[in-house]
Amino acid sequence: HLITTDALGRAFENYMKSFRTRNAMVLHSDVQVGWALPAYINKSGQIFKSGVNENGLFFITEMRNDTKISDRVKEQINEG
Repeated sequence: HLITTDALGRAFENYMKSFRTRNAMVLHSDVQVGWALPAYINKSGQIFKSGVNENGLFFITEMRNDTKISDRVKEQINEG
């Protein structure tokens, strides 16, 4: 099945409506590794926003630092 960016955008808007449901889960685990953020501003003032565009999903997450799985995810991110 093909998920269109239009359908993904509508689903993502619904997902982001409540901060209580913005759990980030990965690695086929039921352990939360973080929370979805609507936006992030880096030290130089550049703004990054979560959302869907013609290229797909861009997802900003605040990572937890209290689980082994979140540590593993951070390691994999840093490794590229």
